[in-house]
Amino acid sequence: LLQEVRQSLIQSGFQEVLHFGLVSQEMWKRYPQAHKRWGEPVELLNPLRNDWAALRSTPFFEMMSTVVANLHQDAKGVSLYEIGNVYSKNQPSKWVLGLAAAGFAQEKAWSTPERPFDIFDLKGTLERLLEHLGITSGWDWEETDEKEPWQPGLTLSLKANNTELGSI
Repeated sequence: LLQEVRQSLIQSGFQEVLHFGLVSQEMWKRYPQAHKRWGEPVELLNPLRNDWAALRSTPFFEMMSTVVANLHQDAKGVSLYEIGNVYSKNQPSKWVLGLAAAGFAQEKAWSTPERPFDIFDLKGTLERLLEHLGITSGWDWEETDEKEPWQPGLTLSLKANNTELGSI
Protein backbone atom coordinates (compact mmCIF):
# COMPACT_ATOMS: atom_id res chain seq x y z
CA LEU A 1 0.00 0.00 0.00
CA LEU A 2 2.80 2.43 0.86
CA GLN A 3 4.44 1.84 -2.52
CA GLU A 4 1.13 2.52 -4.26
CA VAL A 5 0.72 5.79 -2.35
CA ARG A 6 4.29 6.82 -3.15
CA GLN A 7 3.88 5.96 -6.83
CA SER A 8 0.67 7.98 -7.13
CA LEU A 9 2.15 11.04 -5.42
CA ILE A 10 5.34 10.92 -7.50
CA GLN A 11 3.21 10.70 -10.66
CA SER A 12 1.41 13.82 -9.42
CA GLY A 13 4.73 15.66 -9.24
CA PHE A 14 5.41 15.43 -5.50
CA GLN A 15 8.79 14.60 -4.00
CA GLU A 16 9.18 12.57 -0.82
CA VAL A 17 10.84 14.09 2.23
CA LEU A 18 11.86 12.40 5.45
CA HIS A 19 12.07 14.22 8.76
CA PHE A 20 13.39 13.14 12.15
CA GLY A 21 9.96 13.36 13.78
CA LEU A 22 11.22 15.61 16.55
CA VAL A 23 10.05 19.18 17.08
CA SER A 24 10.84 22.07 19.37
CA GLN A 25 8.60 23.18 22.20
CA GLU A 26 9.10 26.71 20.85
CA MET A 27 7.17 25.75 17.73
CA TRP A 28 4.30 24.40 19.79
CA LYS A 29 4.22 27.52 21.96
CA ARG A 30 3.97 29.65 18.82
CA TYR A 31 0.89 27.72 17.64
CA PRO A 32 -1.21 26.83 20.72
CA GLN A 33 -4.20 25.96 18.51
CA ALA A 34 -2.19 22.99 17.23
CA HIS A 35 -2.80 21.20 20.55
CA LYS A 36 -6.54 21.17 19.88
CA ARG A 37 -6.13 19.91 16.35
CA TRP A 38 -3.37 17.32 16.74
CA GLY A 39 -2.96 16.69 20.46
CA GLU A 40 -0.24 17.41 22.98
CA PRO A 41 3.26 16.52 21.81
CA VAL A 42 5.13 13.82 23.71
CA GLU A 43 8.01 15.60 25.43
CA LEU A 44 11.37 13.88 25.71
CA LEU A 45 12.88 13.60 29.18
CA ASN A 46 16.44 14.12 28.01
CA PRO A 47 16.49 15.72 24.52
CA LEU A 48 19.79 15.95 22.65
CA ARG A 49 18.90 19.45 21.45
CA ASN A 50 16.32 22.06 22.44
CA ASP A 51 14.87 22.08 18.94
CA TRP A 52 14.25 18.33 19.19
CA ALA A 53 12.46 18.33 22.54
CA ALA A 54 9.25 16.47 21.62
CA LEU A 55 7.92 13.78 19.29
CA ARG A 56 5.77 15.35 16.60
CA SER A 57 2.01 14.97 16.61
CA THR A 58 1.81 16.26 13.02
CA PRO A 59 4.20 16.55 10.08
CA PHE A 60 2.86 20.08 9.49
CA PHE A 61 5.64 22.10 11.13
CA GLU A 62 8.51 20.14 9.59
CA MET A 63 6.87 20.24 6.16
CA MET A 64 6.42 24.01 6.36
CA SER A 65 10.07 24.45 7.40
CA THR A 66 11.19 22.40 4.40
CA VAL A 67 8.95 24.36 2.03
CA VAL A 68 10.28 27.68 3.35
CA ALA A 69 13.90 26.47 3.07
CA ASN A 70 13.32 25.45 -0.57
CA LEU A 71 11.64 28.74 -1.47
CA HIS A 72 14.53 30.63 0.14
CA GLN A 73 16.84 28.73 -2.22
CA ASP A 74 14.88 30.22 -5.14
CA ALA A 75 12.78 27.16 -5.96
CA LYS A 76 9.91 28.32 -8.17
CA GLY A 77 7.54 25.65 -6.92
CA VAL A 78 7.72 23.07 -4.16
CA SER A 79 5.45 20.02 -3.82
CA LEU A 80 6.39 17.56 -1.10
CA TYR A 81 4.94 14.60 0.73
CA GLU A 82 5.87 12.60 3.79
CA ILE A 83 4.51 9.36 5.15
CA GLY A 84 5.44 8.85 8.78
CA ASN A 85 4.47 8.30 12.38
CA VAL A 86 2.99 10.93 14.66
CA TYR A 87 2.65 10.75 18.43
CA SER A 88 0.34 12.33 20.99
CA LYS A 89 0.07 12.07 24.76
CA ASN A 90 -3.60 11.09 24.54
CA GLN A 91 -3.55 8.79 21.50
CA PRO A 92 -1.54 5.84 20.21
CA SER A 93 1.00 6.54 17.46
CA LYS A 94 -0.34 6.42 13.91
CA TRP A 95 0.83 6.72 10.32
CA VAL A 96 -0.12 9.89 8.46
CA LEU A 97 0.38 11.43 5.06
CA GLY A 98 1.52 15.04 4.91
CA LEU A 99 1.33 17.07 1.69
CA ALA A 100 2.70 20.55 1.11
CA ALA A 101 2.77 22.70 -2.00
CA ALA A 102 3.86 26.31 -2.43
CA GLY A 103 5.11 28.63 -5.11
CA PHE A 104 4.16 27.94 -8.70
CA ALA A 105 2.36 24.81 -9.85
CA GLN A 106 3.13 25.78 -13.41
CA GLU A 107 6.06 27.90 -14.51
CA LYS A 108 5.74 30.48 -17.22
CA ALA A 109 6.23 29.13 -20.73
CA TRP A 110 5.79 30.68 -24.16
CA SER A 111 2.16 29.55 -24.33
CA THR A 112 1.11 29.54 -20.67
CA PRO A 113 1.38 31.97 -17.78
CA GLU A 114 2.78 30.92 -14.43
CA ARG A 115 0.14 29.66 -12.02
CA PRO A 116 0.53 29.43 -8.24
CA PHE A 117 -0.45 26.34 -6.28
CA ASP A 118 -3.87 26.51 -4.67
CA ILE A 119 -6.16 24.33 -2.59
CA PHE A 120 -7.54 22.67 -5.72
CA ASP A 121 -4.11 21.30 -6.65
CA LEU A 122 -3.97 19.47 -3.31
CA LYS A 123 -7.60 18.37 -3.62
CA GLY A 124 -6.94 16.95 -7.09
CA THR A 125 -3.81 15.17 -5.89
CA LEU A 126 -5.72 13.47 -3.08
CA GLU A 127 -8.58 12.53 -5.40
CA ARG A 128 -6.11 10.95 -7.87
CA LEU A 129 -4.49 9.09 -4.96
CA LEU A 130 -7.83 7.66 -3.81
CA GLU A 131 -8.68 6.67 -7.39
CA HIS A 132 -5.23 5.08 -7.82
CA LEU A 133 -5.94 3.02 -4.67
CA GLY A 134 -9.33 1.96 -6.04
CA ILE A 135 -11.31 4.01 -3.51
CA THR A 136 -13.92 5.65 -5.70
CA SER A 137 -16.83 6.04 -3.28
CA GLY A 138 -17.59 6.37 0.41
CA TRP A 139 -15.77 9.66 0.89
CA ASP A 140 -16.56 13.31 0.27
CA TRP A 141 -15.19 16.82 0.76
CA GLU A 142 -16.82 19.15 3.25
CA GLU A 143 -16.21 22.87 3.71
CA THR A 144 -15.14 23.76 7.21
CA ASP A 145 -14.93 27.00 9.13
CA GLU A 146 -11.75 25.92 10.88
CA LYS A 147 -9.41 28.89 11.10
CA GLU A 148 -6.11 27.63 12.44
CA PRO A 149 -3.60 26.78 11.14
CA TRP A 150 -5.29 26.93 7.74
CA GLN A 151 -6.41 29.91 5.71
CA PRO A 152 -9.94 30.98 6.74
CA GLY A 153 -12.53 30.29 4.07
CA LEU A 154 -10.26 27.94 2.12
CA THR A 155 -10.36 24.79 4.20
CA LEU A 156 -11.78 21.46 3.09
CA SER A 157 -12.13 18.36 5.20
CA LEU A 158 -11.98 14.88 3.64
CA LYS A 159 -14.54 12.64 5.34
CA ALA A 160 -15.67 9.04 5.16
CA ASN A 161 -18.64 7.80 7.21
CA ASN A 162 -18.72 11.14 9.10
CA THR A 163 -15.10 10.61 10.21
CA GLU A 164 -12.53 13.21 9.26
CA LEU A 165 -9.61 11.64 7.41
CA GLY A 166 -7.74 14.90 6.94
CA SER A 167 -7.97 18.48 5.79
CA ILE A 168 -6.46 20.87 3.30
